[in-house]
Amino acid sequence: MTTTAAPTLYRTPRPAFAARLRSHLPRLVLFAMLAFLLLRFVTPPHTPYDGPLHLAARMLQGKVSLAEDCTWWETFTRDGKHYLVYSPLASALLVPYVLAGGLGWGMPVANTLFLLGATALLWRLFRGERFLRPWADVAAVAYLCGTPLLYSASRGDVWLLIHSQGNLLLLAALLAARRRRWLWVGFWFAAAVCCRNALVFAAPFLLVLLWRGPVNAAGLRRFARRAGRVALGAVVPAAAAFWLNAVMTGDPRVTTYRMAYDEWGYGQLYSLEHLRNNLKFYFLEMPQFSAERPYVRFPREGQAFWVVSPFFLLLLRARLHTRFLRAALVGAICGFVPYLCFLWNGYAQYGSRYVTDVFPFLLPLTFSAVSRGRPVRRETRVLVWMAVVLSVLINLVAVLQRFNGMEPLQ
Repeated sequence: MTTTAAPTLYRTPRPAFAARLRSHLPRLVLFAMLAFLLLRFVTPPHTPYDGPLHLAARMLQGKVSLAEDCTWWETFTRDGKHYLVYSPLASALLVPYVLAGGLGWGMPVANTLFLLGATALLWRLFRGERFLRPWADVAAVAYLCGTPLLYSASRGDVWLLIHSQGNLLLLAALLAARRRRWLWVGFWFAAAVCCRNALVFAAPFLLVLLWRGPVNAAGLRRFARRAGRVALGAVVPAAAAFWLNAVMTGDPRVTTYRMAYDEWGYGQLYSLEHLRNNLKFYFLEMPQFSAERPYVRFPREGQAFWVVSPFFLLLLRARLHTRFLRAALVGAICGFVPYLCFLWNGYAQYGSRYVTDVFPFLLPLTFSAVSRGRPVRRETRVLVWMAVVLSVLINLVAVLQRFNGMEPLQ
């Protein structure tokens, strides 16, 4: 006669959580210190290019138009009212911040908070992938301090805020996908697109994540169920965006960008005639060097993304051995290629700010290149850290030049 132990009806997760908290305590302390340094010494209190913050305050009054026409905010006029060109959902995301007193703190602080949140999500994403877990800490440092995102924290204007919001929401979608919470994948990705419209081009990455297994009837049904959950999750942010478009432009299908471009006289935005110049910019554009101080300057036209973040050269050896990495590659390519044919390549920037839209895809691909073999060889780890430290130093130069009145935008 055999007996079985009585089932455990309740087991508190407190010890496991406490153990994890203790193991990550040094990281939490260092992250808190970095957040303090960024908010206290790098982030400016205000920027004149803070239209979304003021629109968020107007939204609290039940209005979606601006109180006055501030041309430097980039606006368009319809029926005698002035509207901000940028996605209204980018302003809606600032409403809780305004409620907490954000008008007094300034929009750059909100931008830095978005960047810190995105860094935390990226770290969590890396920790959830076995082959990326050893690189979670260095990837977080590289992302926040070794890319133009550090310069973004030192400015916090509207042109940088929309990329920070897009990164945060896209990383939330990727983290939800890793956990197979497809409803939340749809919600977060739709919110990312509604804040940063260009991310819609990256949508094919979802097809790679949603399809699993052989091509047969069972696989098709599984794909349909997952796609249905993603679509259902996207309903709320999409409905909010369409409603705001209808109120601001008069047509839910017409974006505020389109209204402004028509008013400003811009016609076709995408054309193959821009391909050659954009290819040169995104991959070959260099800073200016001289024999006199400051020895290197970063013109406002921008520079190739790998020049200001050399660790991205690891992309040349990226691995594609998991569905997540294959989806990241599809998202990075589909999200970036349209920019090669776009009328502008960012301008008034450090590095190439449009590339920051696909950072959530590029970082896992970059560090997949050094995920071969376990444990990670010491020589490999040292070389990666050297590349990241070099990237941090290059980006610190941009911030220091800004503080010394020699910022890239001059």
